[in-house]
Amino acid sequence: MTFDEYLVRWSTLHGDAEATLPIRLWLRTTYALALPLRWLHPNVITVCGLIIAVVTVVFDLRDALPNFVLALVILALGIVDSLDGIVATVTERNSTFGAFLDSLVDRCIDVAIAILLLHHGAPLVAVLTSICLTLLHEYMRARAMGLGMTEVGVITVGEKPVRIAVGVMFFLACVVLPSHSTTLVSLASYIWSMLAFVACIQLFVTVKRRFAQP
Repeated sequence: MTFDEYLVRWSTLHGDAEATLPIRLWLRTTYALALPLRWLHPNVITVCGLIIAVVTVVFDLRDALPNFVLALVILALGIVDSLDGIVATVTERNSTFGAFLDSLVDRCIDVAIAILLLHHGAPLVAVLTSICLTLLHEYMRARAMGLGMTEVGVITVGEKPVRIAVGVMFFLACVVLPSHSTTLVSLASYIWSMLAFVACIQLFVTVKRRFAQP
């Protein structure tokens, strides 16, 4: 499967969404990284993401890891999250269980990022708000699809790549401004919460419109 063919498949799976330039660049990069991994089962790649997240949280809670390392790990988690889907699509090994496992691991990664922010000084209320709204956002989509919506509905401002980007950018900012680390991770949690809130509204409105159609 060529990249252009994959791009068409990606658009179909995301409600015929148009791949903007940033999304196209991200997909092209991850597509290139995924091709050498075609021999791996997609579920193995998915589980690798979970292992990376759990190991990172455990080591960070025992002895806070450097902010630069955390930024690289979160970026790696975002890449792994894309690789399993690309490998599954390119090798035609998409499965219902694979989709279930991917969603489950995605939520675990969201919680892992929230724990990292909390451990590095983000306010508990802001972190809880961000993760609760994120879980609500993903539950609404899953429930809507379970009730008959055949695609994601809408790409909101609070999708997984955005959450990954927030984590990477702010932990990198902590490297540049170490004396303001607590303020920066707090700001990350506030921005995450705001984006998740807007995303919930976007998705709710879209689902309401879809189900209101005859």
